Amino acid sequence: MKNSTRTFERIPCELRVRYEFVKWNVNNCTQVKSENVAHCIDISVAGVGLSTPIPLTRRLAAQLLKGVKKIRLSLILPDCDQPEVFFARLVWSANSDILPKNRCGFKFIDISEKQFKRLQECINKSLFIQKTMQ
Repeated sequence: MKNSTRTFERIPCELRVRYEFVKWNVNNCTQVKSENVAHCIDISVAGVGLSTPIPLTRRLAAQLLKGVKKIRLSLILPDCDQPEVFFARLVWSANSDILPKNRCGFKFIDISEKQFKRLQECINKSLFIQKTMQ
C-alpha cells in the first residue's frame, strides 16, 4: 500500500521487536529492559509498523499521541549482530473496521545519523533484492 504523504519508502519485513513504554523525558536509549515482544510488519528510515500483542488501551494511546509517553524499541536488523534501540512516538493505531485492529505505526524520534544510515543501508539492500527477484 503506497501513501503519497510518506517521504521514505517502507519495506515489508518480519522482525521480532522488544518494547517498553517510557515517560517522554527518558533519554537512555541503550537497552530495552522489558521482555514485551511485538512483531514488525514493515519498516522505513522514518518509522516502523508493528502488530500486537501491544496492549494499546485508549488511555495509553492518548498518552503516546500527546507526548506524555513514548516507546523504546529494540530490534535486530538483518546482517547486524547487535540490537538497535530507538525511541518512537505513536502516529496511528488501527481502531476501525478498515484496518486490522492489531496494528499500529510509530515514527522514530531522536534517531542518530549512524542509525539512520544503518537503516537506510538495510532498506536499500532489501529493495534491491526485491527488484532483482521480480
